[in-house]
Amino acid sequence: MSRGVSYTKHLDLTQTKEIYEQSVENWDFLYKASTTKDSRFDIGDRVCLPDGRVFRYGKASGSIDCDLGCKFAEDEVQTYDTTVTAIAPGDTSVTVDGGTHAALTEDELRGGYVIVYHTGGGGYTQFRGIVGNDVADANADFTVYVDASFDYTAAVGTGIEVFYNPYAKLVDGSSAAVTCSVAGRPAINATDGQYFWVQTWGPTWVAPTNASFADANDRGAYWRHSGAIEGEIANASKNVGENSTQYAGFLINEGFTTGPLFMLQVSP
Repeated sequence: MSRGVSYTKHLDLTQTKEIYEQSVENWDFLYKASTTKDSRFDIGDRVCLPDGRVFRYGKASGSIDCDLGCKFAEDEVQTYDTTVTAIAPGDTSVTVDGGTHAALTEDELRGGYVIVYHTGGGGYTQFRGIVGNDVADANADFTVYVDASFDYTAAVGTGIEVFYNPYAKLVDGSSAAVTCSVAGRPAINATDGQYFWVQTWGPTWVAPTNASFADANDRGAYWRHSGAIEGEIANASKNVGENSTQYAGFLINEGFTTGPLFMLQVSP
């Protein structure tokens, strides 16, 4: 059994302004949050605007503040485990030992990732995207379907890791653990359980820590624990628990006193 691959959606309107003008009235859908998933999109889908801004479709876990970067909070389905079925070249699914995990609904893992390691001196690690999964009870064996067939044999008992879709659980920067990475800037405020769009690339605005951009030559910016941005100078003498080394982008104009108009550079 296999699942069809669903490629990243661009709505056939993102390559040129002419296509955009002929195909859609406006980009209003990017600035809406709802507990009902937009049937046109799956979590993690990517939309590019003609000016280069990039957005990803995500789901909120808790309240989201669009002034601050929101963070990834999802992780592995369970800790490192092993395969229950052998993998042969051409296979598009693999069954994973149950171990310890929450119950899984059908296709809940869509947009996630699987890593099949190799054993001994032969083979190589295989990394694939997940396009679906079967229903599974808590701690039961579960089967995932991948976006490209495996090309190397892996025996039963081969090490494997399965990850949720990173955009399926996004949290507010100020309330998340400082060790979580920033996914981007929310396009709109959202509440727990709502689907919303996250900007990951291109011109935008993010709340700055003004003092850290004291010099007009301060260009690069890094994410703080709160989801705000700060300058590289402040980051060099960072306070543990407040600063991070995750690059956020750079100021487009002179500095925070005139904006700042910010070039977000998280995920193109």
